[in-house]
Amino acid sequence: MGSQFDVGLATELMCDDMATKQGAVGRAHSRLHDVRVSGRRHAQLLAALSAAVMLLPLVGSSFAAAAPLSGQLVSGVNHSRSTTPALTPPVAPTKCGVRHSAPSPSSGATHSSPCSSLLATPSVRSRPPVIASLKQGVYVGPLDPTGVVSFARLTNTKVTIASDFLPGAEGWNGVDGANGSVQWVANAWKSSGYTLSLGVPMIPTDSSGHPQGTLAQGAAGAYNSYFTQLANRLVAIGEGNAYLRLGWEFDGTWYAWQAQGPTAEAAYAAYYRNVVISMRSVPGAAFKFVWNPDASAFGFHPLWVGSAYPGNAYVDVIGLELYDWNWGPPETPQAAWKYTFFPQLSNALRFARSRGKPLALSEWGVVIPSSHGFGDDPYFITHMIAWMKSPRHDVTYESYFNGNTLLPGGSPDLNLLGGNFPRSLSAFAASLG
Repeated sequence: MGSQFDVGLATELMCDDMATKQGAVGRAHSRLHDVRVSGRRHAQLLAALSAAVMLLPLVGSSFAAAAPLSGQLVSGVNHSRSTTPALTPPVAPTKCGVRHSAPSPSSGATHSSPCSSLLATPSVRSRPPVIASLKQGVYVGPLDPTGVVSFARLTNTKVTIASDFLPGAEGWNGVDGANGSVQWVANAWKSSGYTLSLGVPMIPTDSSGHPQGTLAQGAAGAYNSYFTQLANRLVAIGEGNAYLRLGWEFDGTWYAWQAQGPTAEAAYAAYYRNVVISMRSVPGAAFKFVWNPDASAFGFHPLWVGSAYPGNAYVDVIGLELYDWNWGPPETPQAAWKYTFFPQLSNALRFARSRGKPLALSEWGVVIPSSHGFGDDPYFITHMIAWMKSPRHDVTYESYFNGNTLLPGGSPDLNLLGGNFPRSLSAFAASLG
């Protein structure tokens, strides 16, 4: 796997990973749309600033020095530690195929090995169980089992996992189910026969978007009782075996549980452990906990994402989101796969293998060009499905994001069945059906 990065990777797009995050799909029913859309607008500006990035060919596994070459500009924007863009020193590829940003002179930071943090062997390491077959899933909108049935029929697929979300903008009563949110889940899914993949907010907001807590307070155990109540209610409605995506996309900047910087990442990991311990304490609980950054977290700043990892004892699956975004040159699906998506997936696989965990593509999909996607892109569909179906990659489930919640009032930006993606739909049915 490593040799596939080592040949032909010099400098990738500096903004493609952040753009994936900032362009991530909003959740209408969690009322967080405005935050994520503002992130997408921010990413558009950043993409424009980085349009001068060029790709440099490499031969074999020997890498060029990071110094700029005559007539070639290698520069980037570092978004991984701050919500405010800041120019970084030149970025050089490393021998594990990961772009490594040189520390700024004022930071005092050093890296004895650019891949040591990403690939470090944890204290307990085991090979993840070989996945017999890829379980298929979909998100079609909130509380919509009929939509899942329709999606499966129209794509000729065998959907067994239904993705949904608890409300993120109704305070703690929306998280623990006191406002009826868990009962809504029960009313929709209890007799559907689907296994739930449920997004669980770790820091809800009120209806005005004000966070109702902090990661530090969560790390101190202040919110444990909410998650114990949630577990009790989920078990009571027969969803004690659900996949729970606790605080998904924590590496982004659009949710109240964002973990930016070492202190926040450590607090996130500690808080995650508290949630898992609390929910597992409930009789009948057999939840599968999904630690879920973006795939882009394994792009140009994978050396830090592990700081938010809560530990093998608290994670069952490592989840990823990956969308077919296009934020700058090289503007072809083939180049995007080679220089962006494949390296992200490969780095995530290395991370998961080093911890003995399977992967899940808990959100993925194509995106229309006006929303900075590649549009009808069967190349992306076929390569994603082939990668996920390979037993070597230990992907336990995938969930195509077929919701229409990117823009106010809904839009066909991501809907595989909405008429914008006929060739992608054919490829999806042929590859997964």
